[in-house]
Amino acid sequence: MRISPINYYNNLKQNTSKADAKSSFNYYASCTTTPKSIAFSGGLDYFINKLSKNPLKHFKNFSIQEYNNLSSSAMCRLRKEYQKLQYTDPYLYTTMADVHNFAATAMQVVFDSRFGKNNYVVIPIGRSLSSIGKVLGYRIGENNVINIPMSDAKRFSSSLYSRQYKECIQNIKSGEKLDDLLKYLNTHNLSRKDIETGGKNYILTDYCVSGLSLEGAEQLLKSELVWGNKKNNIYSVDFIKLLDNITYDQNSLPNPLQIYTNINRKIKNTLYESEYKQFSFVGTANYFSSMLAASPERIIPFADKATKLAWFHLLDTEMQYKGVNKYSIQLSEKKPLCELSGQKVEPWNDILSQYEYDLRNDLMEVNKTIMKFEEINFNDISPRTEKQYRKNRLNLYSIYNTLAELYRQNSNTSKISNYYLFRQKTIDELKKINEYLEK
Repeated sequence: MRISPINYYNNLKQNTSKADAKSSFNYYASCTTTPKSIAFSGGLDYFINKLSKNPLKHFKNFSIQEYNNLSSSAMCRLRKEYQKLQYTDPYLYTTMADVHNFAATAMQVVFDSRFGKNNYVVIPIGRSLSSIGKVLGYRIGENNVINIPMSDAKRFSSSLYSRQYKECIQNIKSGEKLDDLLKYLNTHNLSRKDIETGGKNYILTDYCVSGLSLEGAEQLLKSELVWGNKKNNIYSVDFIKLLDNITYDQNSLPNPLQIYTNINRKIKNTLYESEYKQFSFVGTANYFSSMLAASPERIIPFADKATKLAWFHLLDTEMQYKGVNKYSIQLSEKKPLCELSGQKVEPWNDILSQYEYDLRNDLMEVNKTIMKFEEINFNDISPRTEKQYRKNRLNLYSIYNTLAELYRQNSNTSKISNYYLFRQKTIDELKKINEYLEK
């Protein structure tokens, strides 16, 4: 029977007597003790009560600094506790650290290659990648991974046709408490000013099935309601597609993972079953009004002991790895269909996914400009200025119609080639029109 972490302390006494004495973690060797051999001077309850006082109480954010402040005896005690915890559910706990390390390393390899080291901030959306994101933060800097609790972002996804996009934005303005979202972003160094002046790239990422939640979050955050995308430094990355575009050394997998011929499939299945959501560093936030209550500052102090032990284990294991790419993870090589202006394939996409992403992004930028035109009161401008405005608007709608027609149609090699041939003209024309509007 699978035993979830929340029931750990109710079931530990029953499972301790049945536990297998073998440990899979070499770095626990200095305090190797099996559940059978642990002697509790006051019984198991006494030990658990003692544990609750020290050392988990010293973890406020589960940061590297907090970890380094622990004594060796405190670390040893926490490692023993995690060893017992993994006997309750070997499927989950025995492989947790290695799976998280592999996933975090894959993200680091891809993003370092694309943006350069220390040149990006990763923003997991919701709970699915929260714990993986935390491990990534141990590798690239804890301030470079910021989790946004946004559990139902698919409601912000529109078809990107002009009218539907406008209606979507209007619905958000009238039906959502944007001030609460903006307050959360400001609190976590993700304000519009941070995005535009931070000098880094910002990567929204999620575990995607349909991809609508990531798409909705992207449309909302790139809209003028939140960040805009003035610096063109905001990206969205489907984590599963990223995994599909890496290679690794199968022989380097540790024993618990050797049974999996494809570790990517193991990670996908575990994410699909929502196994890691119970170890999320943020809570569920279906509405902006609940985002602050779902923040790490709120969630961490109230987590149960088993969850905190799992968090410690991820941190402890990552400190043992010290950022090493132990799986020899590398990028798979992907080439464009042919050499066309504006066409490239990002290292987290295939050709078709890149085309869909670029087309969707271009349509979003066109629609944002259309909305600027609709806010103009032609009664307040001269006939000559109005004539120039109308000329620019005609060019804008011509671009929109071309892109919208491609968006409606099924993709094929010919359509993708036509789009990229047309794309540079789109970018140049949009830039010229927006510069005119800002005068």
